[in-house]
Amino acid sequence: MKLEAHSKIRENISFDGNIPIRIFRGYDRGKSLIIPHMHEAIEIIYITQGDLKVLDSTNRSILHPGEFHIFNSNSVHSTSFRGWVLKGIVLQISFDLIKQVVPSADYYKFYFSKGSPKCKKAVIHILESLLAQSESGENFVYLKSYGDVMYLLNILFKQFSEKVSEKKIHLNQKYYDRIFKINNYIEDNYSETITLSRLAKEVHLNPEYLSRFVSKHYGMSFYTYLTNVRLNHASSLISTTDLPILEIAEQTGFANYAQFNKEFKKRFGKLPSQNRKRQ
Repeated sequence: MKLEAHSKIRENISFDGNIPIRIFRGYDRGKSLIIPHMHEAIEIIYITQGDLKVLDSTNRSILHPGEFHIFNSNSVHSTSFRGWVLKGIVLQISFDLIKQVVPSADYYKFYFSKGSPKCKKAVIHILESLLAQSESGENFVYLKSYGDVMYLLNILFKQFSEKVSEKKIHLNQKYYDRIFKINNYIEDNYSETITLSRLAKEVHLNPEYLSRFVSKHYGMSFYTYLTNVRLNHASSLISTTDLPILEIAEQTGFANYAQFNKEFKKRFGKLPSQNRKRQ
């Protein structure tokens, strides 16, 4: 489900000014890929049409119409779609807000599988209600939304959560630190030549281990992830600037124009020049 153009592992979310949530309709046609990223917010994706492939940490699943998935705060995740039409609802709730009302929230993780069918229907009803409120334009409607969010959190903590041990919290922090190092380096250097060996040296890991780590947690190889980071930046430049496409290819780290065209069409279904004409 498309959020907004970004390529950093930590997505910056622009929350509503009155209540720190973001809710919107998700829509895709043809194919789309949201590369692995994370954010300090829990995210719920509810599908109404189409099938969405989900990678959450190392867990893979497919969301079908009528189903939703809960992404925990700071969980590395990605989604992909290939089909006719994908529709749904996306809700993001600031983890700072959650910790204000549940100070021990760091010690809980949410799992869709734990909730009963009745509770899942209640969550879907709240998502639909929050979306309708966000589109109503009424004065002070955010007050009702705030109440619905609190009700939703009550359901999530009581019916969909599991307490995490201190040891698991410590292991998770080591995992996050490793993810940050890998992605910060790629984000800062994607326009240059980056090899697996060079990255391994920068993050103090064995190249073979690093290769397995990226494949396991990102759902794609190191080079595929790097290429997608570059493509995200290239797509953004095509949309927001008048730079020549050849110059964009060079600025985003592609070895040559032919490779750029090939990878861009593979990802977005059309050549960069066609994409610019369409926009």
